[in-house]
Amino acid sequence: MTAGLAGTRSGTARRRALGRSRGIPVALLLPLLSIAAAARPVASQQTRADRVWIEGEDADASTFNQHGWYRRDGLRLTQLSPGEPEAAPGDWLAHFSNGPTPAEASYRFALSEAGPHRLWLRASSYQVDMWYRLNGGPRQAIDTDSDPRETLRLNEPPAIDMRFISWFDLGAPDLPAGPNTLTVGLEPRRLNGGDMVTHGGIDAIAILSASLDWAPTGALRPDAGQQPAGPADWFPLIPTDDPFDPASVTDLSDLLESPAGLRGPIQRDGQSLRFADGSPVKLWGVNAEIGRSDALMQRQARHYAKQGINLVRLHPVQASLGLLQRDPSSGDRQLDSVRLDRLDRWFHQLKQAGIYMQWSLFYPHRITPEDGYPAELYAELPDSGPGKSSAGFVNFMPELQAAEWAWARPLLDHVNPYTGLRYADDPALAVIEVHNEDSIFWHYPLNPLAAGSDEGRSLTGHRAALQRLWMAWLQARYASDAQLLAAWGPVGGGSRPGDSLSNPAMPIYGAWEMEGDGPWSHKAEAARMGDFIRFLAETQAAYFATRTAQLRELGFRGVTVSTAWQAGGPAARLANLWSDSAADMIDRHSYLGGHETAPFWRITEGPIDVASHLSAPGTGILASGFEQIEDRPFMLSEWSQQPPNPWKAEIAPLVAFYGFGLQGWDASTHFSSALPRIGGGWPGDLTPWSSDTPAYIGQFAALARSVHEQHIGQAVPAAARRLALDDIFRGIDALEQDTPSGGWDAGPGNLATPREVFAIGRISTHFNTRSDDLGRSRRSDWDAGWNRAAGVVSSSTGELRWDYDKRVVTVSAPRTQAVIGFAGGGSYDLPDARIEVTTPFVSLILTALDQRPIGESAEILVTALARDQPSGARFSADGSRLENFGNPPLMQEPVQARITLPGARLISARPLDLHGVPLDREVERAANSVTIDGRYRAWRYLLRRDPPASSTPTAGAEPSVTPAVSPTGSRATPAPTGLPPALGPIHLPWLARFAP
Repeated sequence: MTAGLAGTRSGTARRRALGRSRGIPVALLLPLLSIAAAARPVASQQTRADRVWIEGEDADASTFNQHGWYRRDGLRLTQLSPGEPEAAPGDWLAHFSNGPTPAEASYRFALSEAGPHRLWLRASSYQVDMWYRLNGGPRQAIDTDSDPRETLRLNEPPAIDMRFISWFDLGAPDLPAGPNTLTVGLEPRRLNGGDMVTHGGIDAIAILSASLDWAPTGALRPDAGQQPAGPADWFPLIPTDDPFDPASVTDLSDLLESPAGLRGPIQRDGQSLRFADGSPVKLWGVNAEIGRSDALMQRQARHYAKQGINLVRLHPVQASLGLLQRDPSSGDRQLDSVRLDRLDRWFHQLKQAGIYMQWSLFYPHRITPEDGYPAELYAELPDSGPGKSSAGFVNFMPELQAAEWAWARPLLDHVNPYTGLRYADDPALAVIEVHNEDSIFWHYPLNPLAAGSDEGRSLTGHRAALQRLWMAWLQARYASDAQLLAAWGPVGGGSRPGDSLSNPAMPIYGAWEMEGDGPWSHKAEAARMGDFIRFLAETQAAYFATRTAQLRELGFRGVTVSTAWQAGGPAARLANLWSDSAADMIDRHSYLGGHETAPFWRITEGPIDVASHLSAPGTGILASGFEQIEDRPFMLSEWSQQPPNPWKAEIAPLVAFYGFGLQGWDASTHFSSALPRIGGGWPGDLTPWSSDTPAYIGQFAALARSVHEQHIGQAVPAAARRLALDDIFRGIDALEQDTPSGGWDAGPGNLATPREVFAIGRISTHFNTRSDDLGRSRRSDWDAGWNRAAGVVSSSTGELRWDYDKRVVTVSAPRTQAVIGFAGGGSYDLPDARIEVTTPFVSLILTALDQRPIGESAEILVTALARDQPSGARFSADGSRLENFGNPPLMQEPVQARITLPGARLISARPLDLHGVPLDREVERAANSVTIDGRYRAWRYLLRRDPPASSTPTAGAEPSVTPAVSPTGSRATPAPTGLPPALGPIHLPWLARFAP
């Protein structure tokens, strides 16, 4: 015990080797058993293994002052681990001092055995300097920055606050059997560069034998849920670190070549992506934050590669590197060397794991007076961090475009010391975006520019600049005012008073005016607004083309993206899409779910969006597929079906099977990952975006394999919508569809497409000046696969069936078969399996692991997910409102289903642990039928059966991601896949398949 500690109290009696669990409803706790604890049940070991839990408020001695602001004021105490009595709200040992007043607390505990013990501390996690000491030894600093686990905000959102809590791993020191002492201390820190304060708190301490595979989550204790579980019992996610056991059957890293870039840069080849050597590639990835230490970077890279992720998007790069800094010795402006080194190391780690990078350079680009932008214009820009935001204005102001390039060029010219290559030359840098979510057609700043002011701040300088550019554009288009008025119509009809080629102040339009049938203010002005839209589109396209040319001149040979933003009113959407085609690949962002009325970037109690994509094909996130251009690759660089939407497990399979498969999409980076492990996902900081959950990364072992091995065939086009270029600049929506709906019109250049066609075959748009047959829109026979009366759409490939009346999708490809949706109570006969589902909503996928059709496969991965939610989360009776956020751990609803596989004898059926390693227990089975449910506390299973007499894998097209290269550099023979040649890349001969 440290001398001088005050506030001594007796807490030893409350230490228990196996303490009672709290923080989860008793009805859920009784059947719980951590996945990891069930993974390796070694009875002789676990009878002696220590599991000690200590409440933070139970210190034996303490100088913490238990300040009320840290214990009650505006806090959600249910996030904290409850003490005694069991019904009491959560509490912790807290301290706050407006001054440099350190605090410390000591805890006594006893161990039954000597040896390494893992120490976990749940404590305050915001700008806190903490240390610990064991048994009177030296102080050890606690790393609160590198890898805090499960950081939660304790105050009621959305107020800004500093009261956060996280779990911290203190390592696994050797400890003696018998009495031990742990002391934890707080040291003062200067808060945000201001006053010295000492603040923080301790909620709980977990100490357990290092041999136990356990990690903390919420207030769930290591001894929780030792009782057997029932078939319907929800189970907790225990987010342990992946040991990368070779026995894992979900490790897809062997599908990735390492290091990334062995086949040269990834490039556009018509509508597809290929390596420089001609090999096809699909990019399946995530947005990800740079790891906070080298060790975390390495773990992240290994974790991503295991999930089959071969693309990581860094967004935005400038936020990671900061603004250009002035070198005091040379006076040159340069990138921050410390931050740049961190990016260099991250890039190197990903590259070594076989993972490519995509850079979203700016969101937004920030400038300072040092960028030389005219002072009167600089003053009009909105404040942003240390400078001003150029968003929106950059699309038409060349000086701002030059400022972007002045920042980007030195980065691309920089030689990464860990790879030895300039970034511009490194083929592992696969994609560069000009900037994120920014468009000349976006409501900001187009609406305030049209008005001349923004919330009282004058925009007259930028408005005048845009009007002068428009006048110059009109002068190049029309020879005289007479021609101008002939095109627009007379004054008071299609023209306005003052419209003239010599007038630099003609009124312009806001995005809100660009309605599908003409300007909101005056429909007769469609031609006038159409010219304004064309001017904006050509101005923006020239900017994107210039930036692409600059990248090429610098040596970059990868893929360029303009921006990922569907912007403007309906009359401008096609013009916006056309301008994006000035770069290599079309990119879009799309989200669904969250709160119905509050900002979608935060989980909020109240009415929630419980929509399901399964109710209507081609809607929600999938509606982005209507933005695909015929001769360009397509990607989604941000997408997510956000919690608390209960059906979020549906979207990742739909993106993989319908997007990458049927539609032929080329790249995806889900938004967003921050962990080197699978985690709970929400509530966290109550931000709704997380890739690190079972609903997303938990399905990647099946989905990434399907994408990389091309399990689902690409369809011939169902709707090739070809428009004359002039048609998209008529001031109306040339497709006559504000949303993906409407009927068929075979008129010149016009093809409105019902949303259900998304489930039939590929949808594309093309802009051209041809008037012959090759310039006309084409369609397949939609009636062949669309039963409108039954509400069922079958794909033209015969592999996918979407029953939107029943909200169920079935997949019947040779190597991937699945049931997704509201399938409870139904039986589904797939080509090689019969699936009987009890759980109301499921994503249940069968994946062949050996390149054979499932009917012949000797190893089949079963991925079975349903709903999930934090413990204690409460919804209204009709599910339309979130009434309580709940707390960790994440509780998973088990899928209850019976799977029957005809054919070869089933010899084994085992649940998999969190990391894909088969557990040493069998799933209930009878002959070739297995029953999966909550008894196994798993969402993945491995079915093994006798191998077929013939061991030849399915033949077909080459894989899209090539096999690993051996350490000597020799290349393994690519394993063939089952994609029929007729469903491979589509060229002009497909026109013969269309109805005349």
